[in-house]
Amino acid sequence: MKEYILKRLMLAIPTILLVTFLAFVLVELVPSDPAEVALRVNGAVATEEAVELTRIELGLDKPLITRYIDWLTASLHLDFGTSFVSKHPVLEEITQALPATLQLAAATLLAIVVVSVPLGVICAVWKDSWFDKIVRVFIFIVTAMPNYWVGLLLIAFLAVQLDLFPTGGRGTIQHLILPTITLSLTYISTYVRLIRNSMLDNMKETYVLYARAKGLVEKSIVFKHVLLNSLQSTITSFGMSVAKLIAGAFVVETIFSWPGIGMLCVSAIFNRDYPIIQAYILMMAIIFVVFNLLVDIVNYALDPRLRKELN
Repeated sequence: MKEYILKRLMLAIPTILLVTFLAFVLVELVPSDPAEVALRVNGAVATEEAVELTRIELGLDKPLITRYIDWLTASLHLDFGTSFVSKHPVLEEITQALPATLQLAAATLLAIVVVSVPLGVICAVWKDSWFDKIVRVFIFIVTAMPNYWVGLLLIAFLAVQLDLFPTGGRGTIQHLILPTITLSLTYISTYVRLIRNSMLDNMKETYVLYARAKGLVEKSIVFKHVLLNSLQSTITSFGMSVAKLIAGAFVVETIFSWPGIGMLCVSAIFNRDYPIIQAYILMMAIIFVVFNLLVDIVNYALDPRLRKELN
């Protein structure tokens, strides 16, 4: 087990370095001059002398590799630089926005589990019933709808027409409901389909036939054997969904003016606020790699077939 974790850690470190380097280079390829942008967003006149002084101040006169190593070294000490726009430390900007994103991600995860597992089990047990058919049609429709469109529909109908929820912002539980529904619908449709299909496959296995032949109660067979054996693939997808919810919520956050890390990044992109963009990419790379590592370790611990194959 320790050897497997060490191997995965050894692979994770170069992955993070590669992602951060590519992100650093791509940001550098943006045609606008960061020094000129930094002057304009603060209302200063971008003369040649002012631009040159700002380039020296921001360290942009150094070679690319030197700047990347300096940035990476400082990042290891949680020093991501200073925002071009607010002039505040990037770490301060991120720590202010991160709780909102984590709150939205936690509410969405709760909604996914509460809705997906019962629906997936019911659809598998009563396959091809009217309930199963209705849920499958619902899944088909939801999968075809992009979440930004769902969000706009919810705002137009539930917030503007019926005045049941606020159109945006953060503060009360009501502010949280529409963004949570918007963000969770796609995941719910995915997990209902995943649990249903996985359970149907397991119901065809011989161990289910033997369990019925031994006279086990049907409820025990479904929940203690079929459902548990069907959750392995779901756990793998669920682990990666946590990272996607944190990294991919920027569209929903922007639509609902939710002051999270995604909205901060979108604002930074429009303002060419490179320190925040680079810190965001680094943070997302680490989150994805860490959750991928955790999922692999959980699968390794739970699945004896995987342990046998890797050993």
